[in-house]
Amino acid sequence: MNEIPIQDAAAVRRRRRYRTAVGLVAVLTLALIMLGAYVRLTDAGLGCPDWPGCYGHLTPAHASEKIAAAVEAQGGEHGPVSMGKAWREMLHRYVASILGLLIIGLAVYAWRWRESLAGGPWLATVLVGVVILQGLFGMWTVTLLLKPAIVTAHLLGGRPGPGCGWPSWWRWSSSWLRSPSVAGRARTTPLWRAVIFRPARGAGGRMPTSSTHSMSCANSARRRTATRSRSRT
Repeated sequence: MNEIPIQDAAAVRRRRRYRTAVGLVAVLTLALIMLGAYVRLTDAGLGCPDWPGCYGHLTPAHASEKIAAAVEAQGGEHGPVSMGKAWREMLHRYVASILGLLIIGLAVYAWRWRESLAGGPWLATVLVGVVILQGLFGMWTVTLLLKPAIVTAHLLGGRPGPGCGWPSWWRWSSSWLRSPSVAGRARTTPLWRAVIFRPARGAGGRMPTSSTHSMSCANSARRRTATRSRSRT
């Protein structure tokens, strides 16, 4: 049986580590999107009305006095600020920070071993740009008080993450022993599709969701339910 040369074996190990990291990025991005949806649907986006901390602190626990004062000023926990909403918002920021650091590390690794990795470092580099832009949109979402256009851009900005990560991980899982020239030809389609096509396709549905117009559907459904209840009585 022919043995794998030492240099080739080292390249295989690097590719395996890179494939694992790309898969982790894709899974964590999907989790972050679902967590962001949870924050949005529970109206917790202003649970910590400053950025990046919570009332200037790392955790809501350290800002408990300021949160209690805000809750009292708004007349109860039905407003935008509460301890639960603060924790949900900060949890979203914690996960986003971990994901950002992981993507930056992925890009550094991809450039360091670009000659050994099929597909090159460009996908990871694009994701670094997406992370920086998403961080800015996240800050503006809070500091501009949930302006619908910014919220929509923030939601759309999350689509390139899994859009780039899942196709890339699938290609690495099935063809990570290919030569860079073969795998490089297969990487362009998910890149433009993730960065351009996927966000554009979702733009129409995201703007109503991020604005007060989306509440009209829920209110209309409530009115129909109330009307039917009154007619029965």
